[in-house]
Amino acid sequence: SGSPAPCPEGTVSNVEGLPLCPQCPAGFVCNSTGMITALDCPKGRYCPTGTIDPVRCPAGTYNNGFNLKMASECAPCDAGEFCDETGMTDGKTCLEGHYCIVGSIDPEPCPWGSFGAIPGQGACELCPERFTCQIPGTVTPSPCPSGAYCAANNSSPSPCPIG
Repeated sequence: SGSPAPCPEGTVSNVEGLPLCPQCPAGFVCNSTGMITALDCPKGRYCPTGTIDPVRCPAGTYNNGFNLKMASECAPCDAGEFCDETGMTDGKTCLEGHYCIVGSIDPEPCPWGSFGAIPGQGACELCPERFTCQIPGTVTPSPCPSGAYCAANNSSPSPCPIG
């Protein structure tokens, strides 16, 4: 009989001649034949048992650590950030004029009657009295036009009554 075959991809063993090689443990990668030590699962990914190719964390989540075992261990993107790609290691800062709730894949424009003056917001601010926020994604409220009244949280100035 010849020498024993090396362990296949997805397995790992530091003992020669085993009839069956143990599967690569969860949280690790075994991406070549004959591995005697499993590699750490990289950032932005997770590695179930027997991993040859690490799986990217889904959009809306990120992972900035090593050795994740399952998708549920990928962290939801933080409020004020968005995660628009798979395999992210950090969230991207939410854009001004937009808001990003926990787990956002894309920034949402601030709705009518609100604004977002600074990037990285988890919620939009209400348009203040004497100003108007007439378009979604408003960054800076506009002063209320002359001859009109603008209540707080308005998306459309009201004409002043005659007289």
